[in-house]
Amino acid sequence: CYALALVTSALFMLGWRTRVLSVLFAVMVTSFHARAIFMTDGGDNLILLMAFYLVLTACGRRWSLDARRNRLKTIRAGTAPESARSPFTLQLRDARTALITVVHNCGMLLIATQVCFLYGSAGLYKVQGPSWSSGTALHYVLNLELFRPWPALSHFVDEHTLAVAIAGYMTVLLQVAFPFVLFGRLKYPVLAMLLGMHIGIAVLMGLPLFSGAMIVAD
Repeated sequence: CYALALVTSALFMLGWRTRVLSVLFAVMVTSFHARAIFMTDGGDNLILLMAFYLVLTACGRRWSLDARRNRLKTIRAGTAPESARSPFTLQLRDARTALITVVHNCGMLLIATQVCFLYGSAGLYKVQGPSWSSGTALHYVLNLELFRPWPALSHFVDEHTLAVAIAGYMTVLLQVAFPFVLFGRLKYPVLAMLLGMHIGIAVLMGLPLFSGAMIVAD
């Protein structure tokens, strides 16, 4: 099972037969998630959801072995005589392209909606907490023994009280604002700041897999 998962992940990453492998990849992720449910966290749950959404997307259209094979096929088809292409074949190709595009857009919409719900609900939940409204939440987070892989670094960051308070307020603001800036250019600086936030979580709290899943989803 582990060997099959490794092979599936490697081929899927390279973009070989992504339509078929995306389904197999989703099955493998679900299998491993169910085998050790008590070892999972929010990042694993997000990876599970994203694996299903990826089945709908045309994720092998660029930078993949599928894209290379399609380019070679297009070159060979361009040398074929026009008479060899029947109207039915052209209509079938156009219908297939339209179907792939619609399903892909639905998959991307699901991913965007999932991330918006995630950030929006997390931000609104934080607003209700007195420690977040007072700017002291990150102080307590930095002093949790379970999430302090580098105690000296956590202590150093915690000494800068004003910076910690500003980071806490910015975290809430970014998460609440994210669903509203999704379709504007403001999303790019917001995404950059969220990237920095997740890198901080990975280093200071020792949650690299969770942060990696969030960055991929973003």
